[in-house]
Order: sequence, then structure tokens, then C-alpha cells
Amino acid sequence: FPSHDNLTIVYDGDAAGIKAALRGIDIAIEGGLNVRIVLLPDGEDPDSYTKKNGAEAVSTFLQSHKQDFILFKSSLLKEEAKGDPVKRAEFSRDIIETIAKVSDPLKRAEYLRECSRILEIREQTLIGEVNKIIKKKLYEPNPNQPITYVPDDTKTHHDQNEFLQTEVNHGEVYERDIIRILVEYGNEV
Repeated sequence: FPSHDNLTIVYDGDAAGIKAALRGIDIAIEGGLNVRIVLLPDGEDPDSYTKKNGAEAVSTFLQSHKQDFILFKSSLLKEEAKGDPVKRAEFSRDIIETIAKVSDPLKRAEYLRECSRILEIREQTLIGEVNKIIKKKLYEPNPNQPITYVPDDTKTHHDQNEFLQTEVNHGEVYERDIIRILVEYGNEV
């Protein structure tokens, strides 16, 4: 049920189906949507629940049972990994990767704080891991991203006359390219 930047996804109570669908939702998160999850009672699907209860009851149920996707996912995975440190680490990594897809830094900070509480992991640890993922993503080549060649008017001892500059969203630049330019051309006016 999309509305502006909000998306509510309804699942039946089947835990296996829910876990299988969790990964696909990251695409919506990355697209900037606020994703909510509603779980129907066990044994119900949207069709049967609507037929039994009517459209108004379904609407009321959806409004009162919405859960934020990332917090829901954190709680679900934590419960499943109870007592297994290896699974906990894997599931924590999964949550961290989802949070890293949130483009709004304020929302991302809120998710980090809440997930720190749910997963019982220090917030600074989560922040550090999310930052690693974001930084890696900035430096990975994107096949859909335009690449421009900027001519270099000066010659160097390497006999290079052009260098590759990759455009980055929101005016960000690659630190390593700046360092490379300073090293290669730092002595020239």
C-alpha cells in the first residue's frame, strides 16, 4: 500500500515466507521508502482475512499492527539467533547492510541507535561497520555512473596526458584521487 514515501507490506503469519521476502525489501529501503510490515494472524492471508472481517476491519488492523521494517527485521533475526554467536554475527551483518542502504543520515542514525538496543551491540560498533560499507560503496565503480575524461594540460615524468575522474553523487570526491593528483602534480603551478 504505497503512499508518498511510505510502503506497507502485509505478510501472512508464515515465518519461512517472511524470512524469504526480507532481502527483497532492501531495494525499497535503498529507494528511500519508509517500509512498514504487518503480520496477519497465523493461518490467515490477505484474501481470507478480508473476507472474514471486511475492508474496514482490515484497514484498522493494518494501522494498528504496522511495524518498522528494519526494527522488525532486527527483532526477528535476534530471536532466531538466540544462543548462537555465529548466527548472531551473521544476522547483525545483515541488519548493518540494510541500515547502510538508508540514504537519510538522520534516519540512519536513529536506526543505528534502536538496532544497537535490540541487538545488544555497542552503537559505535554499528556506526563503524555501516561507515565501512558506505565508504566501500563510494569507491566501487558503478556501471551506470557517467565517467568523464578530463584532459591534463601538463606532462609528467609518467608521460600521462589525461586522468580519470569519476563523478560522485552530491559533489563528493574520491579522497584517493585527490591524493594521487597532489602526489603527481603537487610540484607544478
